Amino acid sequence: MNKNFVAGFVAGKVFTLAALVAAGVIYKKRRIDPIERKWEFVQENRKKANRKRIAP
Repeated sequence: MNKNFVAGFVAGKVFTLAALVAAGVIYKKRRIDPIERKWEFVQENRKKANRKRIAP
């Protein structure tokens, strides 16, 4: 009886941690990565604008 309880407890912890990691990865893909891409796009446009402003 005790062996089944320990095995179930460990399995539950592993699945819970896996679910939390998956949720973190999904959050990063849907929220953080688009913001970083937008920031890179803005920075690239800022560099282009500075080159145009300095060019004769």
